Amino acid sequence: MKIATEKGIESQLKGFEKTRMLAVGSKVKAKDRVFIFVHGFNAPSDEVNESYEYMRKLLKLNPNKDEVVKFYWDGLHTTNPFGGAKVWFSATSFSQMAGEFGLRNLLNSISNKKIILISHSRGASVVLSALSSATFSESFAKGTLENHNVDVDAAKKLAENGNDITCIMLAPAIGLDDFKIRDVTSGTDSFCTLSKQVKKSISRSTIPMSC
Repeated sequence: MKIATEKGIESQLKGFEKTRMLAVGSKVKAKDRVFIFVHGFNAPSDEVNESYEYMRKLLKLNPNKDEVVKFYWDGLHTTNPFGGAKVWFSATSFSQMAGEFGLRNLLNSISNKKIILISHSRGASVVLSALSSATFSESFAKGTLENHNVDVDAAKKLAENGNDITCIMLAPAIGLDDFKIRDVTSGTDSFCTLSKQVKKSISRSTIPMSC
């Protein structure tokens, strides 16, 4: 969005995204189930791809009825053995952005399907942020608007499209704050409400994966 704004092609970027989402909706229209894989933070693309392919092989897929969508977000990979902590603090907000502006748009393009969201580590935050409303700090929101021309409060709402959503979270790197929404006016917290499309949530804390 930053580059698009600088080049004056914001509308083209948004148009491209809309076209791609329509293409996804069209591709899964005849399918019964849609599996969406969401990786965690500090994850290089080659390891993510390897894990995604491994997961695909474990699933008993019917090519006529099932579709797999590999979702990627900037997990802020670093090769510095001491840089993981620094990456983590950035990934906490970026994962929420990926959920609100990425995964949510993807879910909004799908209707009346059984959707199985399989996430690992901080990918669970991506999923939660897509299904509810994340809260960003004032400094992060201001910096994102000034530096990237993205208003974190302008994300589209999750459409109630009649989907049946199951969330499977492997070693979820989330905490109590991921389930809260802060009222910026009163400064008070309340627990977020997930979409009524969410029918089941499964968490496993000891499953090893490379992403």
